[in-house]
Amino acid sequence: MPAYFWPIAFMAIVFTIHGVNMPFMPVWYEQVRHLSGAQIGAMFSAALLARVVTGPVIAAWAEGQADPRKAYMILAFGLTGSMLIAAVAPNYAILVLAVFLIQNCLSSLIPYAESSAVIATRTGPVSYGRARGLGSAAFVAASLLMGVVLAQFGPWAAWTWVSVAGIMVGLTVFRMPPPLPHAGPRQGFRVRMKQMREFLRDPNFLRITFGAAFIQGGHAFFYNFGTLSWLKQGISSELIGFLWAFGVVVEIGLLLLSQRLLRGRDYEWLLILGGLIGIVRWCLASLSPPFWAWTFIQALHAGSFALTHFATMQLLDRIAGDRLAVAQTLYFSLGSGAFTGLATLAAGYLYENYGGRGYAAMAVMCAIGVAIIATHKFRNRARA
Repeated sequence: MPAYFWPIAFMAIVFTIHGVNMPFMPVWYEQVRHLSGAQIGAMFSAALLARVVTGPVIAAWAEGQADPRKAYMILAFGLTGSMLIAAVAPNYAILVLAVFLIQNCLSSLIPYAESSAVIATRTGPVSYGRARGLGSAAFVAASLLMGVVLAQFGPWAAWTWVSVAGIMVGLTVFRMPPPLPHAGPRQGFRVRMKQMREFLRDPNFLRITFGAAFIQGGHAFFYNFGTLSWLKQGISSELIGFLWAFGVVVEIGLLLLSQRLLRGRDYEWLLILGGLIGIVRWCLASLSPPFWAWTFIQALHAGSFALTHFATMQLLDRIAGDRLAVAQTLYFSLGSGAFTGLATLAAGYLYENYGGRGYAAMAVMCAIGVAIIATHKFRNRARA
């Protein structure tokens, strides 16, 4: 096998887990473990909020190993072990602990899969763009297939998929190429924490981070309760799999065209546009429209997520320079962690009490994010 094969295969398997865990595991928690929307929201939010601490800690632990592959093998098998705990947990507290471990193991495997693919495709016939596209295609394929399988075999199919795929990831780690030797001393956890504190004193970094975090946090209701809301609307699991896959397809389309369409634009305006599209998307979603309208709403994922993500990464690159990795760690800890965690906690309550109308609160979150970015933008224009 060529050197790039196993890193790309590893990334594809990880994304199949992501493509089932996000859309369909909430169904398992509701129908098998009989949790309420508020309980599911609290469970996921606890894992997301803790990522502010667990993300850097796990990364520092893995990087401190002589061979980081062993650390990620432990995380992969830990994912499957945590799924087993979730299946037999005797009470809600143990189940929360299991989900905490599941989410943190998976959220640590995803960036490792991406970075491994970047390194493996630096030379050779396969570009990173194509490799990353395969990862997203794996997410799409898993979502589509699970929609069909779930209809035939019920929510245990999602649990089985994630559990078995975790074992496959752990076994695949053994076939990954050895890590590149470090040039110079390894940076420890304390050094990275000091660098992060420096970013927290940078007003531009805080503005971009918090503005984007509010916009991306607006996806919390959709990520955790989109499938459950669609099922209650009477949309079949097969069509639900299609809707999830379609949203990722349009995301891939925009990212593939970003070099031609978006490179060199005013990225703050692009970030504002992504937030405005998010407002439209969640306002329409709160109306619980029919299936055909949901296809249009899912097409807006190219704006609310992909455009926002692209603009944020470009702005962070401009602010952070050669410390981009540190800035991204902090951004993902806040955006994908704290803000999305708080939004998920609120989403559980909203779903339990208001059903699909809870999407309206996500539109408010996007509006706050737009306001954070736009206020500074207009103030600068007025001064000019």
